[in-house]
Amino acid sequence: MKFFDLHCDTPTVMFAKKNGFDDSTMHINAEGLKKFEKAYQLCAVFTADEYKESGFEYFRSVMDYFLPVAKKADNFVPIVSSEGGRCIDGNPENLIKLKKDYGLRVFGLVHNGENQLACGGIRDNKKGLTQTGEEAVKMCEELGIVPDCSHLSDAGFNDLVRICKKPFIATHSNCRSVYGKQRNLEDDQLREIFRRGGLCGLNLFPDIICDDPSLEDLMKHAEKMLSLGGEDCIAIGGDLDGIVSVPKGFKDVGSYTDIYSLLASEFSESTAEKIMYKNAAKFFGIGE
Repeated sequence: MKFFDLHCDTPTVMFAKKNGFDDSTMHINAEGLKKFEKAYQLCAVFTADEYKESGFEYFRSVMDYFLPVAKKADNFVPIVSSEGGRCIDGNPENLIKLKKDYGLRVFGLVHNGENQLACGGIRDNKKGLTQTGEEAVKMCEELGIVPDCSHLSDAGFNDLVRICKKPFIATHSNCRSVYGKQRNLEDDQLREIFRRGGLCGLNLFPDIICDDPSLEDLMKHAEKMLSLGGEDCIAIGGDLDGIVSVPKGFKDVGSYTDIYSLLASEFSESTAEKIMYKNAAKFFGIGE
């Protein structure tokens, strides 16, 4: 089995701990990865909106540590992304350097706070992108970097709709109509992502699935996205190594085989393959 996951915080955690995949306390670890032929993983550097030093230099330090470690794992394919636009220090030109030096593929503008580019929905859901944020999004599209709307305010989402000429994605978000947390996306927002041919990654963070969730509860979010026309646009965005708790029945990355089985049982094997691998692989032009 292969999987393609849209979001993890593994680089940030590994850099802080100075560890590797042999650390079994990590969600993504060597033992769990043994279950898979290939693991394609968008690997984010998390840079807090309130970070006071150079986010750009921090990003480089994290990736300079993580990528050599990740590339030692034969079946693990790291794809570089960011969580939080603080990593460019308010300078869209830094995106050029991150693309050139690290192959940055996905750019998350903000986390739960506010930075030079945008406002997170939890901070102020009516405040969107700054002028610098708009410039950064346009630069992303010129460079072939995909903007990520997860964590972004609703006003910021509307700004992306207005600015973007290409698809954008939500790397790790669920359905607000299934569980009414602001971190999730409204039905109309999901429809817009799907209409543009973007992706939405199902998030394993219990706080945005439901009260005291099991893996079966994640299926309700998948079912809703399918009803909105997302069969070719739904992916998995587990938020592994970035979440403080997990749903009942989930251990580590090896549990993605259980999620596949649930998707196949609830929907079909074809749908399960699309969500766990094929949709994201097609979008990024990666894998077979």
